[in-house]
Amino acid sequence: MDELKYAAESGIPAPEETGIGAGRPAADSRVDAQLARIRAMDPEMHDLGDILRSDAGESFRRYVGMGLDFVDAYTLAARDRLRSLRDRRTEASVRASLAGKDHLSATATRGEGGVSVPKAELEMIRLLNPGVSDAEIRRYYAADRQRMEKR
Repeated sequence: MDELKYAAESGIPAPEETGIGAGRPAADSRVDAQLARIRAMDPEMHDLGDILRSDAGESFRRYVGMGLDFVDAYTLAARDRLRSLRDRRTEASVRASLAGKDHLSATATRGEGGVSVPKAELEMIRLLNPGVSDAEIRRYYAADRQRMEKR
């Protein structure tokens, strides 16, 4: 596996030395599993090369050298980055959650008038009063609605 070779060339102890696995096939699957967990935390880290080239690379190398597995070493080495990613995900989730409820609120009118005239009413008023402006129609409709609400 390229990750194991790259790790060995970068000064990271062999999997047998870190307790990741006794044999190469077992080590390969454990390294793959740990890299998958790291990718779940930080999607930009595709392999050990990405981790070692990142700002956290030196710290990661040091933590692995002390006997930590890749996931724990990356979590410690990149804690600020991971916290920032988590905060951005949370913020995006909250924004999406709030945006998902927009359809439940009343529609807001834009521009002058403050009242949205239904399309059918607007067409009817224009048929009966062809020279009336949109602003006059909105004023009339708003006043009419207020009169109806007071009853």
